[in-house]
Amino acid sequence: MTAGPWRPIRLETYTYRIDDIQIDADLIGPEYKTATLKAKIELASSSSLTDGFKFKAVLKTAEGKKVKESTFDLKETLDWKFENGEVEAWWPIHYGKQPLYQLEITLSDRVSNLSLTLKRELIKQDGKTSAPTSTKVAFRHAEVVQAPLDDEPGTTFLLEVNGVRVFCGGSNWIPADNFLAEITPERYRQWVQLLVDGNQNMLRVWGGGVYEHQALYE
Repeated sequence: MTAGPWRPIRLETYTYRIDDIQIDADLIGPEYKTATLKAKIELASSSSLTDGFKFKAVLKTAEGKKVKESTFDLKETLDWKFENGEVEAWWPIHYGKQPLYQLEITLSDRVSNLSLTLKRELIKQDGKTSAPTSTKVAFRHAEVVQAPLDDEPGTTFLLEVNGVRVFCGGSNWIPADNFLAEITPERYRQWVQLLVDGNQNMLRVWGGGVYEHQALYE
């Protein structure tokens, strides 16, 4: 039977940890030239001593160039706006480039910087060892267009990305192997490359399988 745990199991202790980062990145305005980035951060703590703590957010390009940074209180939401040219738009394959950015979140107090990881790895809070939370961000505006049809019942059903109507062609993804532990990040990438080489731009993950490893989505 293909049953049982197949991913790492560990016991973890912590004093402060970032539990989750909820990101909303979008393009708005005429011709979708203005970008927005909002992030809500959930902090887990076994200590009630959080006075004076703040989050520091840094956005970088894939090459490591700093785009924007700011510091904000624990109860605040990160809310950034980028004007024309500050960040690049993300497009589906064959419609343009797919620029990705890195958003780094760090928890800091008045004495030292305490860096936390979204992967919930062990944290040493001595101000010397750091593992900042980092997640990928792309800027695009996507919506389903359901407009009335001329002289026909019903509506359209199509996707627009950054104001451009996109022809969607893709595949249905089912688990790649009966033995889940045999699927490596390299195999995930090879299969996705087959999609791109086949002129496809959409992947539907079948709901009857497992939630695939993060390597597929990356």
